[in-house]
Amino acid sequence: MVETSYQEKMALFRYEVVRPLLNGELTLEDERRTRSEILEKEWSYPDGSKGLVRARTLRQWLAKYRKHGLDGLFYANKKPLMTKGSCLAIPADLLKVAREMREENPRRSVEQILDIMQFGQGLDVSCICPRTLMRYFKSLGLKRGKRVKGKGQHERYEQVATNHLWHGDTAHTFMLDDPNHPGQLKKAKLIVLIDDASRICPHGEFYFDEKLPSVIDCIGKALMKRGKPVRILLDNAKTFRSSKLAVMCAELGVGLNFCRPRRPQGKGKIERFIRTCKESFCVEAQKAANITTLEQLNAAFEGWLERYGNREHDQLNGLTPGERWRQDEFGVDRSLTEIQVLKAMMLRAPRTVHISTALVLLDSREYQVSRDLAGQDVEIRWNPEKIEHLEIWRDGRYLEVALLKGRQPHVEKDWREIVEEAPTANKLESATAYCAALIGDRLSESNVVVGGKSKLLTLEGFIQLLSTRLRREGAFAGEELRLIGQAFKRLAPMERERTEEIVASTIEEKDADRHVRYYLERLEPRAFRR
Repeated sequence: MVETSYQEKMALFRYEVVRPLLNGELTLEDERRTRSEILEKEWSYPDGSKGLVRARTLRQWLAKYRKHGLDGLFYANKKPLMTKGSCLAIPADLLKVAREMREENPRRSVEQILDIMQFGQGLDVSCICPRTLMRYFKSLGLKRGKRVKGKGQHERYEQVATNHLWHGDTAHTFMLDDPNHPGQLKKAKLIVLIDDASRICPHGEFYFDEKLPSVIDCIGKALMKRGKPVRILLDNAKTFRSSKLAVMCAELGVGLNFCRPRRPQGKGKIERFIRTCKESFCVEAQKAANITTLEQLNAAFEGWLERYGNREHDQLNGLTPGERWRQDEFGVDRSLTEIQVLKAMMLRAPRTVHISTALVLLDSREYQVSRDLAGQDVEIRWNPEKIEHLEIWRDGRYLEVALLKGRQPHVEKDWREIVEEAPTANKLESATAYCAALIGDRLSESNVVVGGKSKLLTLEGFIQLLSTRLRREGAFAGEELRLIGQAFKRLAPMERERTEEIVASTIEEKDADRHVRYYLERLEPRAFRR
């Protein structure tokens, strides 16, 4: 449902590069220093390689984001032209040697392998791009061995102001009645966020799952309640690592960071908050007779959060989380509107519109798209809480809304048949010459020529016929000539004698001084009754 594309990875990588320069409060000197740090830093690209970002590239990415937002960084990337196990940019003999060296010692870096090939074996490796070789190794699954990490040291930290950093995590709690399966139980799972400086909870809610739609829903509600944070810190769960969540944060200008693997000490505040929730709230809610549904549980939890925000916190020097929050409330960024948040919360996925039915599928549900988009590749965007319709996008541009379609007892005639029966607009000279050569002398002269003249009218003959009958001294031109050409394409092939009779009878009914459109409109229904 939430496929990850290469464009998304590259767009998010570019956003991380330019994000330090998006702060509007930077002075000219600070901006120059930040640019230098970005240009001197060695970046890890989405394909696994490492390298620097050039100054010209940085300027282009920054300009695209400021002009088009995240969509400006989405469609500028070209995927590397490489298939698994092959690489056309590197000679096969050098590729074989490099592969053998990586297999001998997986911990060898690309630079080390090239150095050994050049100085150890005397090979010319000037034609090998390290990044290309890195992608080749990755396509074969020849990754470097994991580095051994020490235990290290840890120090307590705290942000200087509210909304500089939010911590987020999930927790499994107790069982509730499953609304979809009466008589069965299902575990309630808590998704919660906490502000680092004030310990206030921007939002927390219980769900029956901890999948991506639930996580995005919780973060979206927190943004609308408490404004925009500078960063959000999460652990390395698969749901949090989703590119869809990264796209949402990038669109809103919120930084997304992750703790080091197997280092829970970095998110101690949220872990302690969850422990407090389990020890003081969940224990009571599990034994309460009046809490049997998820709605009741969330209503009670909302009341508990209000009491928690008004209770003294031992790490805030005698202040409550609410009082600490109000100290910096004037500096909180509340520039996000509800529409911006709802737009960023929408999930994305590529789809191909069905060529026959003009439908797109999402979780076995069918949505009707305009027939003009049949057979085309599009991007669908949808809100997990509002699955009645999808937004259809292509190349970063909004096209339309596709509504959920139900099965009907009666289906109209296939619309594609009408399109296929329409005449070809443009006649090709090459096709005409080819078909004439195929026909040759196979048709009988009695069916084609009578008295030295063809029985069928050409376009020139049809124009000459109308000019003679309507007593036009000059030739048709402009709009009249265009109308005659369109009528001829609809009516062809036209028999000469029958057409002359129809035109003559049409003129006799009125006169020959009317606009040519008048005669063409009366000629068409009579010509089709043959």
